Amino acid sequence: MLWGDAKLGLYDLLAALGERAESMRQRHAGYAAEIPQRMEKWREEVAEKLYSNDKPISVARILTEINKVLPGDGYLVADGGFASIGYGLPGAIGAALAASGRPVLSLTDDSGFCMVLGDLETAKHLNLDFTVIVINNAASGYVKALQHLVYGADSYTSSDLNEVNFAKVAQSMGCTGIRVEDPGEIESVLRQALSTRGSVVLDMVVTRDPAKMLPGVDSRAAVIKKGDRIA
Repeated sequence: MLWGDAKLGLYDLLAALGERAESMRQRHAGYAAEIPQRMEKWREEVAEKLYSNDKPISVARILTEINKVLPGDGYLVADGGFASIGYGLPGAIGAALAASGRPVLSLTDDSGFCMVLGDLETAKHLNLDFTVIVINNAASGYVKALQHLVYGADSYTSSDLNEVNFAKVAQSMGCTGIRVEDPGEIESVLRQALSTRGSVVLDMVVTRDPAKMLPGVDSRAAVIKKGDRIA
């Protein structure tokens, strides 16, 4: 494992390769040329989900619109990495403090957002500019989805959450809050949020069906049957 800034780390690796860098570049040129072609083929294969008009909103559609709207100099904080949750909002606060004036977008879910909801008052107090997208499925979605796959329908323990309108919660704390239920509105709402001063919460209403909560954009996703033991 390497620890460091991604861009600066690549420069260091290139320097360490020295004279070998050019021969390695030539050796892998064919593979490098294939990557854009493979990516284009993949996009075509999964286009139905990436541009889904399903209601409730598909998470894949949300990610598609983020890729379209977030500028190259923006920051994306992705909550839930390595199965830990709760840092979406404080991560946005940290990014906004460290890179004032740069677009900051944070992606979290209702379970993680509820853990740190009080930090929204801190963000308002500091007058920080950022946008938090709350993936609202009224559940600890990953947990509920795994319970569904392993134990079957209606076998859920401590995974459901109350239905909460996080847009109204944000408004009550003096921040901008917008609830989004139509996938056709995502792009315009994201652009509006990124141009709004202060802290913005976008409450994205996604599926409540545990059979559809796990990521599964394409055919490479694992097929998991009841009784399978997975991490």
